[in-house]
This record gives sequence, C-alpha cells and structure tokens, in this order.
Amino acid sequence: MRPPKNTGSKAGAQTFGLDYVTTPYTMTIDADTTLAPNAMELILPSLRRPGIGAVCGVVLPRAVKTIWERGCYIGCLSIRSSRTTSVSCRAN
Repeated sequence: MRPPKNTGSKAGAQTFGLDYVTTPYTMTIDADTTLAPNAMELILPSLRRPGIGAVCGVVLPRAVKTIWERGCYIGCLSIRSSRTTSVSCRAN
C-alpha cells in the first residue's frame, strides 16, 4: 500500500498505514534493515506482558567501514552486553 502522495516523512507514511492495520501487533523497520531470523520469537514474549506498549531491539551494522561506523558499533555492543534481559517501556 502507498499513500496517494508523498507524505514528506517516514512518520507521515506510518500514520497513513495505521488505518490499514488489522492485526494485534504492528512492526515498523527501515527499508534498509533486516531482522534476525528469530527476531519475532525474541520480541513477542515481552510484548505480550501486561502493561507493555512497545518493544525494541538493538540495531547492529553489517559493515563497519569508517571511524564513525566503528564508534556506533562499539556503542551498540556496549549496550547489548550491559543488558542481559529485555528492556521494556511500560504504558501508563
């Protein structure tokens, strides 16, 4: 599905698409993002807990070519290694 015209932003396109969601859960990812084969198996248990409104993962780059990308990658690894359990944001 596509909006009839360019919405000007990713958020605008997502807002347009929400009217067409008929499932209990919705996932958005960037066009250049791929998920691990077991991503949904890891996400769904946290999402099904009472009071949980959103669940997210950590993005790890496929290629690390520049100093900037290396810094981002090291940051991602330190976040990932410092959390042994899933982190969830509770809906009020």
